[in-house]
Amino acid sequence: MSWDDSDLETNLGEALNRFKWGEVARLCEQTVARIKSESSPIDAAFAKQLLYMLRRKRQFASMVQMAEAMLRSGLNTLPVRRQYAQALIDQGVLTPAEMVLQSIVNEAAENSVDKREARGLIGRIYKQLYVNSNDPTSAANRANLEQALKNYLPVYRPEMSESWWHGINAVALLARAKRDGFPIAGVREPE
Repeated sequence: MSWDDSDLETNLGEALNRFKWGEVARLCEQTVARIKSESSPIDAAFAKQLLYMLRRKRQFASMVQMAEAMLRSGLNTLPVRRQYAQALIDQGVLTPAEMVLQSIVNEAAENSVDKREARGLIGRIYKQLYVNSNDPTSAANRANLEQALKNYLPVYRPEMSESWWHGINAVALLARAKRDGFPIAGVREPE
């Protein structure tokens, strides 16, 4: 059976747009079962689209299930791994997410979208660790903030609209460091 399944995409889209989370979960479970049983792998572009649709509606548990099945079936593409890591982050599962993202950084072409987005998500992990700790006096926690900046700043390019989120996160972290009473050397003021 072909993976060009417009009915699945349409039905999933409708369930997501109508906030029918039970139906979304059912469709995802069926898709996971199909991925596991099909002899032909799911199409990479279709897989990416399904994960994108789930991410837009913050259905991270379903994203993890689906991406896990995709990866196990041999669809080990950088976009699927990145979406998998993002879903893990959004569920608070930070260490495995960082490992997946680091593998993307190591494999992706320099200046590729996959590499930039993986670096940004690693920055997000360390930003989350800093915010969760809520202890600006801790040297270990300050290192989290510095690690977040180390990942956000190199991929921010004002001329590239897809890198703005990296820049605004760097600005927010620099402002937070300033407010928390420790400046970060070698970077511009957040203002």
